[in-house]
Amino acid sequence: ISKLRNFGLSKASGEYIAYLDADDVWEKEKLQEQIDLLKNNPSKGLVFTDVIEFDGSAIIKNGLYQHKVWKDISFKDILSNTLPIYPSSILYRKTGLEKITWHDESFLWNDLGFITRFVAYNGAVMSPKKLTRIRKHNSNISTIKRNEAVGFRDMINTTEFLFKQNLLSRAE
Repeated sequence: ISKLRNFGLSKASGEYIAYLDADDVWEKEKLQEQIDLLKNNPSKGLVFTDVIEFDGSAIIKNGLYQHKVWKDISFKDILSNTLPIYPSSILYRKTGLEKITWHDESFLWNDLGFITRFVAYNGAVMSPKKLTRIRKHNSNISTIKRNEAVGFRDMINTTEFLFKQNLLSRAE
């Protein structure tokens, strides 16, 4: 997946970038809502939406953030897992890619590291609207047990990177 995401980034030509995983769904107004939020928040590099988790026929979870609007989002929120962000819910400002390394292709799945680095250097804003539907099933990459170790290793490498960049101190 990391290699495919990087390929897509290398071919992107617009001002904004968004991923839509094959089993997820966007509401029709998602992109316009996010573009408007980024235009109104020029210092932020990405915007994400609240999500609805579903299994194809029924809603499993109707929103992740319980009506909480995150105003000042930091990479620490993402690293601590208090603010889970699904890649399909994000719209990135393409200029933010110049400040970070892209997806580490030595990992099958590197979304957490990429999102954390992007937010650390570019900032983020949230739309509390539920504009992304995340399909949950047993073959989701994020739910397969063998990928838990990959995600954990990714978090360790991202934390190490942030330390080296002096974006995170041991006191925090």
